Order: sequence, then structure tokens, then C-alpha cells
Amino acid sequence: MKSINQILWVSTLSSLLTLGGCGGSSNSSSSDNATGGAGTNTGAGTGTGTGTGTNTGSTEIKTVQATVTSSNAKDLGVAAARGIKKAVIDQTTGGALGAEVGSVDGALAEVVNALIKNNQQVVSAVDISAYFCESGTADLTTSQDGLSTTTSYNQCSFSGLTFDGSFSTSSSADYLTTSYQYNNFKVSYANGEYYLMSGSGSTQISADYDRSVTTFSAFTYTDWTGESYSLSDTVITCTGLTTENSVCSYDADWSEGGSSYRIESATVAGDSGSGYEVNVKVYDTTNGYVEVDTTVKVTFNCSNGNPGSGAANFMGADSSSGTVNFDSCTGFTVTVDGVGTTYSWSDI
Repeated sequence: MKSINQILWVSTLSSLLTLGGCGGSSNSSSSDNATGGAGTNTGAGTGTGTGTGTNTGSTEIKTVQATVTSSNAKDLGVAAARGIKKAVIDQTTGGALGAEVGSVDGALAEVVNALIKNNQQVVSAVDISAYFCESGTADLTTSQDGLSTTTSYNQCSFSGLTFDGSFSTSSSADYLTTSYQYNNFKVSYANGEYYLMSGSGSTQISADYDRSVTTFSAFTYTDWTGESYSLSDTVITCTGLTTENSVCSYDADWSEGGSSYRIESATVAGDSGSGYEVNVKVYDTTNGYVEVDTTVKVTFNCSNGNPGSGAANFMGADSSSGTVNFDSCTGFTVTVDGVGTTYSWSDI
């Protein structure tokens, strides 16, 4: 896995001329169907997390704060565990490939500018392989004003990466709004690992370049193991992009194990080595929401994509609360009113 440190990863994916981003790389593995809601993704950390997921349509979510009791301990504890896992997966998946694609985007920006200066603003494909492909080929089609482009790669090697497939972008005149489409866009590494992206989205950047809002539409990310993750209908908002302390957060609805959930205001900090600190509001369809805050960093070094260690508190109404401890790659323990129950990921 590659670890990525940028301020605005999503803009890097979506535009040839945008700022850099934040996040880390991930493949997914939690067998969830995620319903992307309007939301935001934290770019405070980098790292690796795994889990599968497919965003679907919206679901009815109970929006009152839940009161944690012994009778709903399992539901809320499982919701908290799944919420932590999804927050890390979404954050790290979202950041995947940002820097690597950004380096190519930067080179493409120079190519586009050069073509415009040389009055080569053609709508037919131009071979741009010599600009940055160490081997293989790349063709660029650009509009006459340079605002719309389609780049097609065929085994184009660049800085140790190999690119295949194509992506298209369409930007406003001020480059503050960019729409993009990835068509089987594949980035491969020398060790055999690869990431495949398909789908579309758009990014809006504020006039002062301090804030961005990105919306994904049927965007699917697949890694070399065959695991896939979808960010469909997820909205990611980042602020403080002109500072050294940028913050991104997101919301998302999804279903997993036959239950529907929502996370809001998820913030994730850390990396795959030291673990992740997570703060997130998690909604359970039946009971309402709890505030979840990690007390011990959560690690995601398990081959099955589950958290392997760490702990968190989940807080409900009337000062009610519980804890969740990630015991191993296969299970976790929920404790409410002094009574602990261990659950297996495969059984919930």
C-alpha cells in the first residue's frame, strides 16, 4: 500500500490544475452496501484500511440521540464498530492515488498549456507520449479553450507507475469547478499491485481556494485483490486548504449485515503504522445516534480488512454510554453497564 500526504486529494483526482490533497491508500473488505449521503471526508490522516462497499440509495434513519441500555447494547455497539470501520475505510480509500495521479496531472497541465501556446487546440487526439511516458503511449484530446480534456493511456509508464485507460475533465473558465469521468483508469505498480477506477464526479473550489466540495457519482475503486469500494453519491468537503491544517469531513449512509446506518462529521487522523483516531456520529436505524470517539488508536493491519486492535467509547442520551474493544482481526467486544459481549465480524 502507498501512504499519501496531500491537502486536497479529491481535487487532484478530478482536475489537471488543482491543489494537492490529503488521505491514504486503501482497498476495501467489509461487505457493506453503502448509501452515500451528503457528506464530507477527513483528510487529517494517511494510511491503509480495507473493506468492500457499494453505495446505494438513501434510507430512513432515526435522527434522535439514542439512550444506551442493556437491551440495545448490541445494536449500538455494532453500529459504533461499523461506523469506525467505515470512517477509516472511506477516508483512506478516498485518498488513494491522490499523489500519484497528481504527479501525472501536473505533467498533463504543462502539456495542455504547451498545446494552447502552440495553437494546437485540436479536438482530435494528439500523441503526448514524449512529454512524460518513459514507455508506452498517451493521447490527449482537448477543447480549443483547453477547459475540456480526455487523456487515453496505453501502458504509459511514469515515475515507476504504469497507466492504462482514460479519464476526461471539463472545467469552468476559472477552474473552480471541474467535472470528471474515469473509464477503467488503472494505475499499476512494479510489485503487481494496481488500482482501477471508473465513474464520475465533480469538484467545486471556493474563490479563495480555501474550501472544496466534491460529489461522486457511481465512482468505483477496485484493487489488485479484486476487492472494490464505491463512493457513489458521497459528498466530501475540505476546509483550510490554504493552511497547513486542512480538515476534511464527510457523511454517508450505507447498509451492512441487513441494517442501515449513517455517519456524520467523521474525522480521522493517523496512519496505518500507528493507527487511527476517529471521531464520528453514528446513526442506527432503529435506535438513533451515538457519539463515537476512539480511546485507543484503531489499527487496520488485518488481511481481511477488519480493525485488529483499538478501543472507543460511544455516548448516548442522558449520559448513557458503552465501549467497544477491537480484540483481534475476527472480533470485538461491546460493554454496557459493566457487561461485555464479544461478537465475530463474520456473525453480524
